[in-house]
Amino acid sequence: MDRRELERSWAMTRRHLDSAFRLLAGRPSPTELEQYNEYLDHNELELAFTELEALGDVNRAPDSFWDELIAAAENMGVNEHTERCRKRLSDHRD
Repeated sequence: MDRRELERSWAMTRRHLDSAFRLLAGRPSPTELEQYNEYLDHNELELAFTELEALGDVNRAPDSFWDELIAAAENMGVNEHTERCRKRLSDHRD
């Protein structure tokens, strides 16, 4: 993957993460918001993902939140995160 493709992939992942963040039912604390933004500022997308995943658990995130995280994980190619979010989504629907 060349640099341009990599940057497009990062941008796509970030769009999914930002969409998920906007779907949180509860309001994250200033510390959580700061941590999430710090990860994004340093292009630490997997850490930002993990932060959102935890926020989704404590904020009773809607199905669409998990769909966005699944899309982000698939784009990053982190299958363990994809499967974990699919399980949460499945459990939520049951």
